[in-house]
Amino acid sequence: MQVFSRNKDGKDLPVMIFRTAFDSGISYSTTVSHKNINGEYENAFINVRFKKNVDVENKQQILIKDAWLDFYQSKDGKNVFYLFINDFDKVK
Repeated sequence: MQVFSRNKDGKDLPVMIFRTAFDSGISYSTTVSHKNINGEYENAFINVRFKKNVDVENKQQILIKDAWLDFYQSKDGKNVFYLFINDFDKVK
């Protein structure tokens, strides 16, 4: 996956990354949204992972250069999907 989001004119759009700190570490996520049948926006969160030693601030906008979907199995055997971002540029 080279680009996560692109507008109608073909311009790459930044993705906002949300950072949450826990006792056991840090987790990242992003969101996708769309209008439902009633014209209201609905949002869904997507878990995000980065390479080791990559630190992204909360609400940092990035342009994704290289990423793919991956998953792991939770302790109860359910598949948990996430977006692995291998390469990106921070948007100032």
